[in-house]
Amino acid sequence: MPEAGRDDVIRIRIDTAWAVGEFLDLLRRQAAEGETRAPANPANRAVFRELAPYLLVEYEYVDPAIGTIDGVYVGFPDGTVYSASEEIPESLVDDLVAGDVPSLPPLYVYLVPAAPKTLDDIDRFLGILARHMGHPVVGIMRGADGAALVRAYDGEGADAAAGGGPLADQARAGAREAGRHVSRRQLLAGLDARNAADGRAYALFHYDYGRHVVAFATAGERDDFVAWSRWVAEVLDASADAGRLGGEGVSRPAEPCAAPARDVPVTPLPGPRQWNGGRAWIPPAGETAPPPSAIGEYLAMVTGAVRGASQG
Repeated sequence: MPEAGRDDVIRIRIDTAWAVGEFLDLLRRQAAEGETRAPANPANRAVFRELAPYLLVEYEYVDPAIGTIDGVYVGFPDGTVYSASEEIPESLVDDLVAGDVPSLPPLYVYLVPAAPKTLDDIDRFLGILARHMGHPVVGIMRGADGAALVRAYDGEGADAAAGGGPLADQARAGAREAGRHVSRRQLLAGLDARNAADGRAYALFHYDYGRHVVAFATAGERDDFVAWSRWVAEVLDASADAGRLGGEGVSRPAEPCAAPARDVPVTPLPGPRQWNGGRAWIPPAGETAPPPSAIGEYLAMVTGAVRGASQG
């Protein structure tokens, strides 16, 4: 659990009923003006249209003070969780929008910071994000007593919860959805619920302009690899170190993901603590780091295995 006054997940509520209703109104106005083209499933398109900015934005550049964001996830009403880097199935969104528009359940976008953030930090970040996107944002934090603290920001980043209208209604609805205000632990458990029954866990490794699925024997090994890749990505920001470690093609840290579709290549890997007696493991701050040669050797093993899997 995060310490009092801090939260380990930044939650953004996507009101699908509002998004679908607004898009249908837009299509009706366009049709009245003579536009004959329209998507075959407008409700489905409305949801993906609303999600798109959240899945594409580089959060750490929006507000560097928020620090590293370990992952971005989309949570569905039934508890299903997808990484923002995964392809969300069309059928899942079709099921989401199958009911009456006013009664459609919300989606949640979950941002996981590397370390818990103060509520003031999250509040500032969400306002900056709304201003960056030029789009309203409804964010939910948990106070020290566990109660929901809901903030709504208009497209200029200003507080909009007290002004009435759709944003205030969405904020009130969000406060009542306690089951969707998950912690980091609950969120990752929801992601891992889609994994294989044998306990294997998966991550997306961003290498050579592609996203490669890598698999580990346990979630713990996967989490070690994600933490290891974050450290390496920071080191690789310095071009000299990138060349020395052989990591020129590594574009960003790995992210947890769920088991992929059967036709997606998967590269099985040992975690950094399991490889070569833990020689490449990056220990906590203050402990002796491994030599660059060990990090480079493990990285070479990982990239070589990924290249081999992608080439068939």
